[in-house]
Amino acid sequence: MLNKKRKYYWDRSISNQTHKGLNKNIVFQQLRNLLFAEKYELVSNNNNAFIFEKSVPFYNIKFKKKNHRVFLIYRHLFNVLIIDRILSETEDFIKNKNKDRPTSQNSIIFLTDMNNKEEILSAGTGIVNYLSATSTAYLFPIFIDINFGHIFYPQDISLLPWYKRIAVKLNVYKTKKSLKSITETPQKELNNIQNGNLKSKNT
Repeated sequence: MLNKKRKYYWDRSISNQTHKGLNKNIVFQQLRNLLFAEKYELVSNNNNAFIFEKSVPFYNIKFKKKNHRVFLIYRHLFNVLIIDRILSETEDFIKNKNKDRPTSQNSIIFLTDMNNKEEILSAGTGIVNYLSATSTAYLFPIFIDINFGHIFYPQDISLLPWYKRIAVKLNVYKTKKSLKSITETPQKELNNIQNGNLKSKNT
């Protein structure tokens, strides 16, 4: 069961409600700080759906410079159907944009603070079983839940090129590390992170 696998947690202590000061604003700000530290820029902001991009020194066959792109989406309620629909829409978006704004990496981060553990695990199962491949524009999804400390991501990345496999593993590691640092940060500093005034020690 996913609930028993340690690798699908960014902090298991969260499920015991040991960190009362945690909320979606703090976690979102922490993720944003992480992306900014990685030289991403915010290029779109629409109703709790954000797109970050950064230029990379790679070119497509038409000599157009490529980008890395990260979608960050918050919703209080997610389920399997909502996740599937957003993934499908995101894949179409990437393919439609690829001519004018080619990308070499595409990730999508789902963030939720819902309290229904069964729905979280159900949605997480969909993420874990998702297959990143040419047909899905090599999109790599990550699902983060705040209230129980889960982080779900695809278990099978065998269809990704080797260099993309390395990249997504590194991204998952950095994301877990950044989120874990929140629970080790004093409440006063968390308030500053929430207000966008301070980055925590691992961003």
